[in-house]
Amino acid sequence: MVFTEEIEIAAPVEAVFGCLANKHRIERKPGALVPRLDKLTAGPVGVGTRFVEEVRMFPGVISTIRSRVTRFDPGVALEEEFEGAGLVGTMRYRFDQTGSGTRLTHVQEMRFLGLYRGFNLILPVFRIAMRRRLQAIKALLESGAAAA
Repeated sequence: MVFTEEIEIAAPVEAVFGCLANKHRIERKPGALVPRLDKLTAGPVGVGTRFVEEVRMFPGVISTIRSRVTRFDPGVALEEEFEGAGLVGTMRYRFDQTGSGTRLTHVQEMRFLGLYRGFNLILPVFRIAMRRRLQAIKALLESGAAAA
């Protein structure tokens, strides 16, 4: 299933890209959708950088997801492949300068495999989480609390 969401953020493209590229630096709050996220690869983020994160999939269910950056085009696009908990997919971000900041477009493709295939029926619920995540990124950047 493929989901596409857009959000306008009152921050420059460079700040929005930097925040998402360096997602491992964002402070995690109790109850967060992603309570833990670690960068596994040494050096600056770029193509090939690997992350591991704990994701709150459902209430009371936290799963480990591993991801790898597949496209790193500063200020233009950032893409990752991910897998874990019987789930595989891609995340693609596009960054467009607007008069008041940045239009962030997030395209996420995901599907459950094997014994988890039945969960594909509930994938639309993940769109709500995706929208909330974009709203949290917007709030973080517009508050000035994000450090690229």
